[in-house]
Amino acid sequence: MWQNSGSSPAGVRCDAADLCPGVVGKAPSTPTPAPAASGTPALNDIARFLAGTPTVVVEPAAWTVAGTDTNFVATGAGERQKAGTLLGRSVVVHFTPVSYTWVYGDGTSRTTSVPGATWQTSGSTPFTATPTSHVFANRGSYAVTVTVRFAARYQFAGQGWADIAGTLPLTSTPVTVTVKAVKTVLVAHDCTQDPSGVGCSP
Repeated sequence: MWQNSGSSPAGVRCDAADLCPGVVGKAPSTPTPAPAASGTPALNDIARFLAGTPTVVVEPAAWTVAGTDTNFVATGAGERQKAGTLLGRSVVVHFTPVSYTWVYGDGTSRTTSVPGATWQTSGSTPFTATPTSHVFANRGSYAVTVTVRFAARYQFAGQGWADIAGTLPLTSTPVTVTVKAVKTVLVAHDCTQDPSGVGCSP
């Protein structure tokens, strides 16, 4: 409705300026929509989207032999993606593992670019060196962990993918590895032929 600053012709409603010549009016105001949330996400904004715990697999088992290669594999540490709401907008966040830091519990550590593979998967024989294997020098029990670091990117609805600087870590639960010492002894017969021989169980 146009608001009149003067009188209008009899019987004429001033719904438009051209119906009331010479009358000054103004259009009714319309609400201004609230601006959409904006901003560039940082690592702390998307950290809640990264979930899960890597697992350390040990070969030959939870025990090994001092002076030989023990193989380690990180499982549950692959790419992952999650949808949700970020900064007031619908978003999809994608995580890609970029490094694996192994802490062996014997005072040494190692960072690799691969999660490792079992000897069987890689076509190797047991106790063969691998990109993720480790040699324990002394017998004992050691707590081994792996920390996987993930690079992240995000995609707001209707937009392209964008990278976020830095990485986010996920650390496994420690796995205890028992390291034993093995002695080589020359004998005339094996334990089947001579059950009382050196190294044979009573």
